[in-house]
Amino acid sequence: MSTYKTKEAIADDRAKFESARYYFNLTDKDNPDDWFETSVINRFEHNIQDVQFNIRMKNDVDFISTVRVPTRCTKCKKVWAIEVQDGARCRFAPSFLDQSVYKTIPCVKGDCPFPLECKEVK
Repeated sequence: MSTYKTKEAIADDRAKFESARYYFNLTDKDNPDDWFETSVINRFEHNIQDVQFNIRMKNDVDFISTVRVPTRCTKCKKVWAIEVQDGARCRFAPSFLDQSVYKTIPCVKGDCPFPLECKEVK
């Protein structure tokens, strides 16, 4: 099953946006675009996609980290981040990232949130 929107659904979204924008242009001639998020205008007017906006619109936050800031522990040298946990819509928790991927990537330095698993590397 595809999770992509059909062309008809995209056209329907665009029509709703243009209809609302036309209405606000009639009622608020000075600032009609103040009623819309910049990402909405960029999406429909300039075809600029904002991944986070698309995810919020589709309510798929369960599958995307919205707060990932890879941080390397100064003691154990493991990389971790605070992320949205799978299956928990608003539950954030620290978790280790794939160490093979982040092995050579520069990261922010910080203390490990896992004191029992953190062993200083010499």
